[in-house]
Amino acid sequence: CFDYSSPKELIQKDREVSVMEQIAYIKLYETPKALKLGVNVFMLDLDVGFLTDPMPIIDTFIANPTADIFVQEDLIYLMNRTKVGWKTWFTEQLPNIGLFMCKGTHLTVRIFEIAWSSYQRVPVKDRRNPSKDQNCVLDAMRKARAFRGLKYAYLHNHTAVLVDKMY
Repeated sequence: CFDYSSPKELIQKDREVSVMEQIAYIKLYETPKALKLGVNVFMLDLDVGFLTDPMPIIDTFIANPTADIFVQEDLIYLMNRTKVGWKTWFTEQLPNIGLFMCKGTHLTVRIFEIAWSSYQRVPVKDRRNPSKDQNCVLDAMRKARAFRGLKYAYLHNHTAVLVDKMY
């Protein structure tokens, strides 16, 4: 568990730092510090629930010699919010770091360093919006998979699901 108090890097005299920025700081700035020490990191958002005991997932992750990351599967979807009615079209799978297990390696450290650097370029006005930090991690993961051999696997949706995707 991470004992959090707002760090001096986030204290701003001219504006209030949003909760989303504080979460991004923990995920993107603090995580690589632990990874550098060789610590495996398990991040879990509050909107994620387990349908079974999570220990077999953790044990499988630790024992897996090839996967650097186990990540929850999310779906990108388009919504139609017109007078005709609400409709949803699912388009593709995508990693969701709401449930994220990451081995402490030089490659995973680099992912979070890149993500933190990318996040610094997000306009301040947009940092209050959810998923800005996640998008930075996903972009870094895609690049690492393509150019550096990162290997990640999706957790099965029958084991861990996004609460807001259950219906």
